[in-house]
Amino acid sequence: MNEEEAPSRPEDEAQPARSDREPDPSAVAPGLAVDAKAPAEARPGASVWAMVLAAGSGSRFGAPKQFLDLGGLTLLDRTIATLAPLCTGVVVALPLSDTGHTNDGVGNDGAQLRSAAEHVRRVAEQLRTVAGRAQLRTVAGGRERADSVRAALAAIPPTAQVIIVADAAHPLASGRLVRAVIGAVREGADGAFPGLPLTEVLADVDTAGVRRAGLERTPPPPAATRVLVQTPQAFDAAAFRLAHSDSPAAAEDSALVAASGGRIVAVPGEPTNLHVTTPAELDLARLIVAAGP
Repeated sequence: MNEEEAPSRPEDEAQPARSDREPDPSAVAPGLAVDAKAPAEARPGASVWAMVLAAGSGSRFGAPKQFLDLGGLTLLDRTIATLAPLCTGVVVALPLSDTGHTNDGVGNDGAQLRSAAEHVRRVAEQLRTVAGRAQLRTVAGGRERADSVRAALAAIPPTAQVIIVADAAHPLASGRLVRAVIGAVREGADGAFPGLPLTEVLADVDTAGVRRAGLERTPPPPAATRVLVQTPQAFDAAAFRLAHSDSPAAAEDSALVAASGGRIVAVPGEPTNLHVTTPAELDLARLIVAAGP
């Protein structure tokens, strides 16, 4: 039996057949731009799976921000809603602070997952219209990012050809951006990430905020060669699995795959694709959503 056709597990979310009627994105939440009306040829098909890393405790933010409201949906909800129409399945790595358990690489216990999985089941119920046939799976996240990646990767079928890595801290990434990184991989790259041109001057400072000398003695690379790295990122599945099997503790996936010999390309990023790490950045994201597409 093909693994993608295996019977659903308790943590899987059953999905109904796609309706003949095209969904109305505005019925889900204001400001949410989904790809439900994208032509069939623009959709990647059955070989694309996404992982959404949402297991953080929110230590920098002061709360688990992935579950906070952003224009009628949580940050996590918006991330799933954007990815699902373009994927066969989405694996979500969730925190399990209520049980005191995390995934240490040994495996998931179904009982441990029930509480955290309940949130994603509610998300799936809300997003059935835009998620279509995409499978929704949950795994226990780990203490470190690499643990969550490893747990999510184990839940992605080996038949997947492209793996998307996303996180709930970038809830405003558009479907266009998802298609762009997928397209770059389908054209032969081992990985692709959205990059924004670096337009500000960088300074090297110490822990007290005092600027260190020496930068002027070593001219920095031209600004055109520097970009700010965003997510979602997409990878050839074989290259991604190989890179993580060699160096599973890396903090940034495109750098990891590049270090293992993969060819990584940048696609144009989006200024509105904020990395939400502070309450002020969440307030800005809410203003962007309220302004509409």
